[in-house]
Amino acid sequence: MKRAIISLTIFIVAASGALFSQSRTASDAKLKQETFEKVWRIINENFYDPAFNGVDWKAMHDKYLPQSAAAAKDDEFYFVLNTMLKELKVSHTAVISPDVLAKMSGPTTTTGLGLRIIAGELVITKTLSDSSAAKAGLKPGYVLTKVDGDEVRSLEDALKKLAGPGGSDVAVSYKDGSDEIHETTLERVLLSEADKSELTKGIKLYALFESKRLDANVGYIRFTSFIKFLTPRFTAAVESMNDAQGIIIDLRGNPGGDDNMAIKMAGMFFAKETHLMIIKTRNSVNRQYKAKPNGKPYLGPLVILVDELSGSASEEFSAAMQEIGRAYVIGKTTIGQDLDADLVKLPTGAFLLYPFGQSFTPKGIKIEGRGVIPDKEVELTRSSLLNGHDAQLEAAIDHIKSKFPK
Repeated sequence: MKRAIISLTIFIVAASGALFSQSRTASDAKLKQETFEKVWRIINENFYDPAFNGVDWKAMHDKYLPQSAAAAKDDEFYFVLNTMLKELKVSHTAVISPDVLAKMSGPTTTTGLGLRIIAGELVITKTLSDSSAAKAGLKPGYVLTKVDGDEVRSLEDALKKLAGPGGSDVAVSYKDGSDEIHETTLERVLLSEADKSELTKGIKLYALFESKRLDANVGYIRFTSFIKFLTPRFTAAVESMNDAQGIIIDLRGNPGGDDNMAIKMAGMFFAKETHLMIIKTRNSVNRQYKAKPNGKPYLGPLVILVDELSGSASEEFSAAMQEIGRAYVIGKTTIGQDLDADLVKLPTGAFLLYPFGQSFTPKGIKIEGRGVIPDKEVELTRSSLLNGHDAQLEAAIDHIKSKFPK
């Protein structure tokens, strides 16, 4: 099962590579029609909502077929397909072109910058240890203003401009804590092959994983995407923290990924089988996701950190653990993109990502379009970051401490 539209977006803008060798040009009229019809038909037969979210799907066929036939270039053709899919107004729905797939077939790089929009500015919230950003002296609270001389207009814009081949340099401009402008050069460093997994043929995903002990004997685990190969690392981390006063799982900025990892994660925190989520499909077939005790469960206090970039499997895990009462959620309301989806290869070599299941908590709460609402909302501010404080993380530590009064 693949639930990764946001994951794919993040890795698209960060990846680099050669052209996808198995793609076929969409300029051929017959190939374009075959591809268009396959996209329309898969949605028509498999979309989780038989009412198509209120959209007349047959009318969409008649509206966009001539536009797709008239598309002179491949990028125009895929734009038409994605415009049609956007009519459904749901997440996990997109055609991923061969050119985008080509970028995903190559290695992923990082400069080590963690970024968020705070009060309208692109603020550095984290720098990876030993990264080029950390070595250049960039710190949380600084504001990224330009990349290679061009102003950055959004988080997505910044990620695209920071992406590039491994070993290459990128110039950045930023404001320090006194709002003085500085310029420096960062190196794009390849992520380790040990941090890579293949979602399907030609689509490679990378994830970073971190676990450590914080003050007051609090365990901390953070990872950047739900990918199967991280499950053993997560399991080992939790087992090593069995004597901790509490554990914090940091899912801020985590776009989601593999449901199976989320289910196995949950099994580390229950002593008995526990119902997590219901997936309703087109034919009213309900799939029950249940956590089964995995090894020696950790039964102490658990806090989950989320923000507006936490999506999909991050939301499903957080919502379930919150509703059951097993975890306390802190941060910002999540993005609200939680559907079960699958990937299908198209005649041109592109892939269609489409949602076949709607996720609900055991009490019937739908996350798609709503998000996970934290038990305690805490915002990051630039001033607190400049002073070395992560307000959301500190709130999580304080919550755990409150369970052990002096």
